Amino acid sequence: MVPPFRVAATMNEPHIAAQGLAAHAAPRTLRARVAELLRLALPVTLSRSGMFLMGLVNTILLGHYAAAELAYQSIAQAITIPLFVAISGFILGALVLTARSMGAGNPGECGATWQRGIAYGVLLGVIAAALAMGGETVLRATGLSENLSAEGGKVVRIIALGLPFVAVYMTCAYFLEGLKRPTPAMLIMAVANVLNLALAAMWIYGLLGFPAGGAVGSAWASTTSKMVKLMTAIAAMVVYRQGRDISGSRSTRQMIAGVACRST
Repeated sequence: MVPPFRVAATMNEPHIAAQGLAAHAAPRTLRARVAELLRLALPVTLSRSGMFLMGLVNTILLGHYAAAELAYQSIAQAITIPLFVAISGFILGALVLTARSMGAGNPGECGATWQRGIAYGVLLGVIAAALAMGGETVLRATGLSENLSAEGGKVVRIIALGLPFVAVYMTCAYFLEGLKRPTPAMLIMAVANVLNLALAAMWIYGLLGFPAGGAVGSAWASTTSKMVKLMTAIAAMVVYRQGRDISGSRSTRQMIAGVACRST
């Protein structure tokens, strides 16, 4: 059972429920509503675009490196992209439930939603990774040549290692968006794209003394970027946690488990 948390801010800020009631009571003009919508929608749009930009960059780099390597990555993505889309859909509930609790003035339930979402994300990520590990067998079953199946299978297995990181990161990103804080997820995605570009260039082409890895190097760059992305998201969660438990004490566990829902 999730322990109760008192999520009032620590610097004499009013409780989120009172803020929510005041916000509902104060009439807003159409211009103000549109401005708020754009403030939330623009970072979310850029963040989602960044997910696909990472794959596009790797595709371009591989296309300039070797057509065969590009084929290996494309074959692997036929296995991993459907799993990624499934994870994204299953995790979306974390955003909906967080936003609902936020709007209802029930911030304590937001932290509970995040806790459940993390466990759910880990489970989904592990299941997806296990399914992807059998990708080479699936490729062979479709009638592809032994070489294409073997090389594509190598890439699938590396990408599969990043699926648990993807699932948990998306839980954190959706949670922050549900709290009306989409900007951190956008910035994290931007940093991850820059990192992926640097790693992919080094590991695909063999720059700075690294061996040329082709599609395998591209897959490792993508997986490493996903891991760093998750670590950065967890750090953002800890930074945003400003609540205390009933006794007024703090702990690292409570900072993560009872993430406070404060309005921006």
